[in-house]
Amino acid sequence: MEETKIRELAQKTTDFYKNHGVEFSKSRQSNWLGWDKCLDIIKNNFARETISVLDIACGNGRFYQFLRTSSDYKIDYLGLDNNDYMLIEGVMKYQLASFLTYDVFFDLPKLTKKYDVVSVFGFTHHIPDANFRLHWFEQLVDLLNPNGLLLITFWDLSPDDRFSKAVKADDLEENDYYYGWGDSEDKRYVHIYSEEELKKITDTMAQKNCQLLDSYMSDGKNNNLNKYLIFLLQS
Repeated sequence: MEETKIRELAQKTTDFYKNHGVEFSKSRQSNWLGWDKCLDIIKNNFARETISVLDIACGNGRFYQFLRTSSDYKIDYLGLDNNDYMLIEGVMKYQLASFLTYDVFFDLPKLTKKYDVVSVFGFTHHIPDANFRLHWFEQLVDLLNPNGLLLITFWDLSPDDRFSKAVKADDLEENDYYYGWGDSEDKRYVHIYSEEELKKITDTMAQKNCQLLDSYMSDGKNNNLNKYLIFLLQS
């Protein structure tokens, strides 16, 4: 896929959430069930008072709220997103957290600090192009402290009744779709990951000494909406 097309699809997603930020944020107020296991893994890995967390595509910061209310950690938290409405909501709610308007598609290499936990929830399906995706995931490893955890979800809409509303993007790659929101005519780019793709991502991470620690399905009414991959950067 040409770079201009990748940027076009990324912008399409950005514009979509700009247009629907208010109603989307209202639907993203509660915890995901899969976060409970994430927290168990964090607790097993970090037996100390403070942890640093980078939350990529953080939306309104609800993962910070989950960590704050479900654990005794002091949390050095930075949330990144390119949706100003949801970021402002996070800033207003959580004065002890930090939030930054940021291009999470293209600007990860500009980050210089490393973190104990890097989380990416509800975003990976918006990353276009197979090669660009793989490189994007590689960059995540560079944001981890030694023995740091990488928490990623992959949206599997296919078992859901809503999948019937997805439109196959025949002009793009395999498993690429355009998917709307409610009754709106607006569409966002969505990619559904195959097991082969997930294995390739896992193998690529392993080459950077970031090993798969756990994987599981959770969330949604049947606990099968998101595939969680949890990685540990070995020191």
